[in-house]
Amino acid sequence: EAALVMQDERIAYLAVEDASGRICGMINRADLVKIQGYSAVSLIQSIQRAETPGEIALRREKLPMLVKAVLDSGSRPQNVTRIISNLSDVIIRKLINLAISELGDPPANFAFVVLGSVGREEQTLCTDQDNAIIFDDGVPEDQLEDTRNYFLAMSRKVCAWLDEIGYSYCQGNIMAQNPDWCQPLNAWKYYFSRWIHTAEPQDMLEVNIFFDFRCVFGDKALVDQLRDHVDMAWQKHPLFIYLLAENALRYKPPLGVFGGIVTAAPGEPEGSFDIKAAMMPIVNIARAQALKHHISETNTMNRMRRLHELKVFSEYEFSEIQLVYDFLMQL
Repeated sequence: EAALVMQDERIAYLAVEDASGRICGMINRADLVKIQGYSAVSLIQSIQRAETPGEIALRREKLPMLVKAVLDSGSRPQNVTRIISNLSDVIIRKLINLAISELGDPPANFAFVVLGSVGREEQTLCTDQDNAIIFDDGVPEDQLEDTRNYFLAMSRKVCAWLDEIGYSYCQGNIMAQNPDWCQPLNAWKYYFSRWIHTAEPQDMLEVNIFFDFRCVFGDKALVDQLRDHVDMAWQKHPLFIYLLAENALRYKPPLGVFGGIVTAAPGEPEGSFDIKAAMMPIVNIARAQALKHHISETNTMNRMRRLHELKVFSEYEFSEIQLVYDFLMQL
């Protein structure tokens, strides 16, 4: 991440803060060069130099080896998922730039956002696509259709390339190439207002994914405006937070009567255990509490850490949640 900041901002040094905000060290490019041999930095830079989606796909094939090396070194799972997510972000940015080079400059400011586990920076090696496009409200009415067609054409290219590279299409079609999820900012505000104002408990299963949105490319101000709108909208309808919390309780730990782990749910292979389902209560609780306490973080453990700082969770509760989440993510 430090290398990406240095490259994007064209700076040679970064200050390092400790937990209290005190500057405790410096990182410079020379430090990073020393660890580039097998590191994510080397892989990311090779992808940034790629000229075609095919080249990106070949270079991404090194990711499992990198992840194994990081896991074998004892790194925390959150650091591993951040590496995977950073790599995904770099690939998306590269593909969008390739699409723009083919289609010409965008007709309006836009933001390409990722959702769900990608938005939470909790990707594993097997993650499908969840993305959308927000574009500027200021497009004249007579240019709106052409503008949307441009972004849909861009999205079709990017989503198809992502599928070829290894990020499979979303089975629920929650992708920017779907016209429903390629909309101007005011349409997105309407979507979230409708979900917040009229949601039923069963609706939460479908819309949860959208509340973990994160900007990967483009005008971050559009995303910030949408986040501010969501924050104001739920305060007018606080019942929505209750529905989010109720939804979190719909996921039950897969435990039997005597405390053993229940395996082989109907339709699953004998002895299998759905790790992601077991993690969902923590993910959903973090999302609901983060929204309630105006926390803009999307990563689950970052949300929990901020909630702990705000005394929402005690030291014991936070430690237990972190231990459980890290263990399940490690699996």
